[in-house]
Amino acid sequence: MTQSSASSGRSRGTHEGRGARVLMVEDNASLRELYGTLLGEAGYDIECVASGAEAVDRSNRGPALDALIVDIQLEDIDGLAVARQILERQPGLPVVIHSGFPGYKEDFGAWCADAFVVKSTDCSALTRCLDRVLDQRRAKAENPR
Repeated sequence: MTQSSASSGRSRGTHEGRGARVLMVEDNASLRELYGTLLGEAGYDIECVASGAEAVDRSNRGPALDALIVDIQLEDIDGLAVARQILERQPGLPVVIHSGFPGYKEDFGAWCADAFVVKSTDCSALTRCLDRVLDQRRAKAENPR
């Protein structure tokens, strides 16, 4: 994964059929690099940032996102607040909360998310979840009611 700054990076995989533009907010540098690499290899156009402020800035200036992955406990801003701010700009954006604390799944504030995945060094649960929320978004776009 190439680093565009000390705290963020972008990686793009080559698997056919994906290429979804995903923003990941993870304040732990090692996990940010690990997930960025694995999700890029899985075919996502992944951009990783280290803070909530960077995520909000990115959503305000960059091209539209296909999905957001956010940790709840960030150093600067609560991850749920980050998700709400980004959803104001891009309603309907699939949001996946990615936390090491499974108890947050029951938090009322977490209900703004489409999914909750507990952190692991195995990225398969996260990729399955992303595939599911992106498929749901595509289905809604193809069959609006």
